[in-house]
Amino acid sequence: MVKRALLVIDVQRDFLPGGAVPTEEKGILPIIVDLLSRKIFDLTIASQDWHPQDHISFAAVHGKQPGQQVTVNGTTYSVFAQHCLQHSEGACFPKELELYAFDKIVQKGIAQDDECFSAFASFGKRQTTGLANYLKEQNIQQVFVAGMTLEQCVKQTVQDAIQEGFETYLVSDACAPVDADAEAGILKDLHGAGARLIVSADIPC
Repeated sequence: MVKRALLVIDVQRDFLPGGAVPTEEKGILPIIVDLLSRKIFDLTIASQDWHPQDHISFAAVHGKQPGQQVTVNGTTYSVFAQHCLQHSEGACFPKELELYAFDKIVQKGIAQDDECFSAFASFGKRQTTGLANYLKEQNIQQVFVAGMTLEQCVKQTVQDAIQEGFETYLVSDACAPVDADAEAGILKDLHGAGARLIVSADIPC
């Protein structure tokens, strides 16, 4: 029997409306809660941005404004307002998820110089989170990815899951972008890269 895992990516208060880096949340929380409550996955895993105050992804660290780009260790990316500080309220899961017992929580972006959008590894695979090995040890073959933000952390998690050899599904109605206008293009790109697009209601029991 095929074993599958649900990856809930960075559903944290700072990425919800009113947070430091708000997404177009579009009602994904009830969908994710429903997926968790259906108990149709062998493993449920949440990733969590967990940054120090001087994290390399913060615009102020580089003397930049949020949204501007920097190049670090050969990788160019946009920088953000300070968010998901370790032990802060903004780094916490919303109350809808706080009571749920995930099988594993993967914290990422912990070190000052560790930029890690993906739940699997930092940019350039300089550091890994151990998630790929954990899933393989548990004989997981399929991963279903939901969460935020679609443009960054969800996208890179999906790409890494494909590269690690998992049959990878993006649960499109359970993902939130920062920029709603970018959503269609990202979904198209991920489908072209090998991800299977699915809506939550179509995930079989």
